[in-house]
Amino acid sequence: GGGGGGGGGDREGKKVGGVAVGAAAAIAPHAAYSESEAQEFDEFLPYELLQHAGARVCRFPAFWEAVDEHFAQVERARGVSELQQQQHAAWKKVDKIRHAQDERISSLRTKEEEDRLRGEMLQFKMGEVDALLSLIRTGVDSGMDWEELAELVDASAAQGDALAAMVHKLDLGKSEVTIALEVDDENDEALEAPSLLLTLDLRLSAAANARAFYVAKKAAAAKTAKTVEAAEAAVRAAEAKAQANVAKMKLSASIRAIRRPFWFDKFAWFVSSENLLVLAANDAHSADLLVTRHMDDDDVYVMADTA
Repeated sequence: GGGGGGGGGDREGKKVGGVAVGAAAAIAPHAAYSESEAQEFDEFLPYELLQHAGARVCRFPAFWEAVDEHFAQVERARGVSELQQQQHAAWKKVDKIRHAQDERISSLRTKEEEDRLRGEMLQFKMGEVDALLSLIRTGVDSGMDWEELAELVDASAAQGDALAAMVHKLDLGKSEVTIALEVDDENDEALEAPSLLLTLDLRLSAAANARAFYVAKKAAAAKTAKTVEAAEAAVRAAEAKAQANVAKMKLSASIRAIRRPFWFDKFAWFVSSENLLVLAANDAHSADLLVTRHMDDDDVYVMADTA
């Protein structure tokens, strides 16, 4: 009988598992290949056929050995594939943790750079910003309605007032004003946006607001350093866990490969494509043993008189 894909001789390097007849039957199983070669069988056959001339043939003393080796290779290949998938999943978790930590660090560094740039821009345009803050404080102190003050700022900006044009948002309830300052050419590469929004405390001067940004920048830098340290520790822990899991996977795979002998290992046997266990007696005594001790009502017994 035979199975698997075709094993024509035109596919050089492929192997055909099978049993040679006559004198060739005495060749040891390892005679046709070395242990270092990849043993991928196309099919198993009881005889060598002319169509396999030129193909690499692995000869076994008995047909059942060829069948057993063929399906053992299928199981080994499946085990290797499952192991590789499990290992990939384990290391993918590490990559996910590393990516999340990198994003967090990048966000903190961006915040740190923005706070530094806000402080520098306030210092650079301190006169204009102080004038704007003074005008808004004057309007609030005069008792002007907050909505009217906001409308006045918008109207002044529409008429081309440079100070009013800086105002992006007024939040007088929090004593805050958000202004938009254009990023100069020197700092264009620091941020993607052409302008930077700065939320200022109306109760403070431009210099005091700049100091607040520098303090925030320093705090962000300290937080970034701690986050980097924690991220490195988290990645190391994830890598150690992944390595331990991979080692367990390899150990589990090796344990599965070294199985306990089955009761039918004393006979010639293989599992058919229909997942049926096929046994063959080695002699008359083992044939009697199969029938009297192991055969059930649903089993099929086949005997041939070769005398």
